Amino acid sequence: MYDITKDFIKNDNGQLMEGFLYDVPKDNIHLLFILREPNCPDEQSFWLKNALHGLTGRGRNGNKILNTFSKLACFALGKQSEKILAECAFINLYPYDGKPRVYRNSGFTKTLNAIHTRSDKTIMYRRKDGKVINITKTADKRIELFHHLSNTNIRHIVTVGDIFDSISSGDDDPSSERIHKKNGGSFRIGSFMWDDCIKVYEYYHPCAPCVNYRFLDEAISRKTPL
Repeated sequence: MYDITKDFIKNDNGQLMEGFLYDVPKDNIHLLFILREPNCPDEQSFWLKNALHGLTGRGRNGNKILNTFSKLACFALGKQSEKILAECAFINLYPYDGKPRVYRNSGFTKTLNAIHTRSDKTIMYRRKDGKVINITKTADKRIELFHHLSNTNIRHIVTVGDIFDSISSGDDDPSSERIHKKNGGSFRIGSFMWDDCIKVYEYYHPCAPCVNYRFLDEAISRKTPL
């Protein structure tokens, strides 16, 4: 089995900024969360893992992120477990810095466009601390990770709408066991472009005010009846 930790990005000090949410064997990991870009007190650390294990404060939205991720993992993996995040890994598509909102010229937007277009043109981005990031290299690193998912036990990806549009084949799952929205619609489920055996699930960013635990719990109950 491929060691996916080789494809996780490290900070300027050589420490992982992303990866498994628990220290478990790599074959225990079945789901990958992908968000946009970090916006946290220490963007050079693996903040989410540190917050989960009490190594740093959770801040304003930490509990909400972890609770939402737990419910989404229970839904996607089709089981209810208090330790469900032990089967999960996490990345930000663009991992180096971010803001509360994504902007047109942000590192995330440039990385997403580079993945989508597969352009050979070298794209650079100046981080807010002045360091220049090679966006093309970052996008290539993400594509490398996506190629290698087939050689792991990861068969589920949960992400937000704009990333869903770029990494999935679209809404192709006829299942009625979906997460509903307040407006009566439902979130999409598609197949991963690099391996159609991997399912991609769309949901709000976990910090969004429209996150609704009731709809998440109902979706879990439909998929994993007691």
